Amino acid sequence: RFLVDPVPAPTPDRAAAEPPVPIAERPVVTLPDAVAECALNSLRLKAGIERVRTAQADFVSESLIPNPQLMADAQLLPLSGLSFDHQAGPPQYDAALTVPVDWFLFGKRVAARAAAKLAIDAAEAEYADLLRREIAATVDVFYDALEADIAVRLAEQDVAALKELEKSALARAKEDAKSSVEVRRVRLAVL
Repeated sequence: RFLVDPVPAPTPDRAAAEPPVPIAERPVVTLPDAVAECALNSLRLKAGIERVRTAQADFVSESLIPNPQLMADAQLLPLSGLSFDHQAGPPQYDAALTVPVDWFLFGKRVAARAAAKLAIDAAEAEYADLLRREIAATVDVFYDALEADIAVRLAEQDVAALKELEKSALARAKEDAKSSVEVRRVRLAVL
């Protein structure tokens, strides 16, 4: 929910404090930091919130009463030369005012508002699901990165232990010529 609500304005005592440290410059990135950073910068989530805003704008548009239309027209104006083929008569001016009442009589506006409200609910549900999936993917990747980091550290420890074993095997090989096979096996393990 903290990702959906707008960020509150800082209080005066908080404004004087130091600005937040960017994620890239922190020594340790926590799971909430990673989720906030990934979710707030996700283009999919920004597109999802724009779909919600579009559905809300459609609801406002459907809530409006249709405008009346005025059409003015002029006919038989003698703008060109008069002849037997191009006859003219007295100029005729028309004005037509149309006021739509079907929105009121047949309930079209109420039905359109109900459909627009359902579209808002659907867009919000889609956004919530998108947010849930984005957070779940971020958590999965965060734990995968932690697991990979631990695996690298364990592999470095294994290599360090094998190098120590290689040193002791080389020292023993200097004393005994038969242990050269052991030195090759340890070198192969280090590689």
